[in-house]
Amino acid sequence: MAIKFGQFIQKGLRNPQDFLRFIVILPKFVKLYFRLFRDRRVAMHLKFILLLACAYVISPIDLIPDWIVPILGGVDDLV
Repeated sequence: MAIKFGQFIQKGLRNPQDFLRFIVILPKFVKLYFRLFRDRRVAMHLKFILLLACAYVISPIDLIPDWIVPILGGVDDLV
């Protein structure tokens, strides 16, 4: 039952089984991010980008409001 993260992005989460598979592999990605952050071989600017991406996902602040830029705001929320 090996499934790649890219397949989720391309296919989307269309049914409950896909969502459950995503929940199952999510801890692996958290572990990967943590290991990449601690690895000395990874450049600092890449670690910074990783931190920004994680903060953006967790942040409750909508950086691109729907009422200012309707299309990009919706895409921002979807991503």
